[in-house]
Amino acid sequence: MIKRMKPSVNKTTLKNGVRILTKKMPHARSVSMGVWVNVGARDESAKENGLSHLIEHMIFKGTKKRTAFQIAKQFDALGCNTNAFTGYENTCYHARVMDSHLKTVVDILSDIFLNSVFDEKELEKERAVIFQEIGMVEDSPE
Repeated sequence: MIKRMKPSVNKTTLKNGVRILTKKMPHARSVSMGVWVNVGARDESAKENGLSHLIEHMIFKGTKKRTAFQIAKQFDALGCNTNAFTGYENTCYHARVMDSHLKTVVDILSDIFLNSVFDEKELEKERAVIFQEIGMVEDSPE
């Protein structure tokens, strides 16, 4: 007889359609979270090529109430590790922090996703960064 195991990941869907996956790990005091956006390179036309990647870079560059420096400083003060990546089908923004700082990190991430501002100068800087990244990939022997 096969014993049914409890699912290790719980899925909750909010009224607004946001899906939340959680996994309790009693031995861990850290929280990892990711915001997955269902847009990636395959959703872009030739004219829009790279737009998802550019937005991924720009999202941390400031909001209506926080500068890029303030965002980075707040994450750093909390010991929060953040990063993002763009794939063919989606873009992910993720963070890892001690559980005691979860509420603050969610507040910062919410501000980033709801109130981002895209400054023209920062936009040009990030375009240059992305072109450098493309150059590194094209220069790779793999």
